[in-house]
Amino acid sequence: MSAMSAIYGIANNNDLMWYRHDGRANGTPTWASGTGTKVGSGWTFDKVFAGDGAIYGIAANGDLMWYRHDGRSDGTSIWASGTGKKVGSGWTFSKVFADGDGVIYGIADNGDLMWYRHDGRGDGSPTWASGTGKKVGSGWTFSKVFASGEGVIYGIANNNDLMWYRHDGRANGTPTWASGTGKKVGSGWTFSRVFAG
Repeated sequence: MSAMSAIYGIANNNDLMWYRHDGRANGTPTWASGTGTKVGSGWTFDKVFAGDGAIYGIAANGDLMWYRHDGRSDGTSIWASGTGKKVGSGWTFSKVFADGDGVIYGIADNGDLMWYRHDGRGDGSPTWASGTGKKVGSGWTFSKVFASGEGVIYGIANNNDLMWYRHDGRANGTPTWASGTGKKVGSGWTFSRVFAG
């Protein structure tokens, strides 16, 4: 995470709220001036996720929308030129998450794990890596799934076991996985939401 990491929340009225926890290094309850500032409105997306400075929203019709909050360091309502661009369509996955370097994974209703890399993440152009949309796995029927970077993906099984995977083919979308992938690394993961920081 960068020294100026932003935290966003979408309020019940669909306002996008900005926060910055300046006490993150030592756990003090110190927040940046202006924390809790409204930086957007109309955030009615089915799913929202972030990666590499971009924020993505998936609309009810499956359109993938790109945003970049240039005011993320100080909470000003400054957005990149072209923010709100449609960069994809057909994003009807049950779960979607980003892993950094433009890599985005989608899990289809049938449990297929699909790989994408948004090469236009810096400026919101609809530029995707060759082979984007590749199936790189199957049987991804986890109740929750998230990435922690460098290809490491965790899935929480229906019995609350935490399973570890590492996608070594994350750079180019090959279905290459680390030895030992699919390892149980924990149990009792009964959280309603889970994510890596």
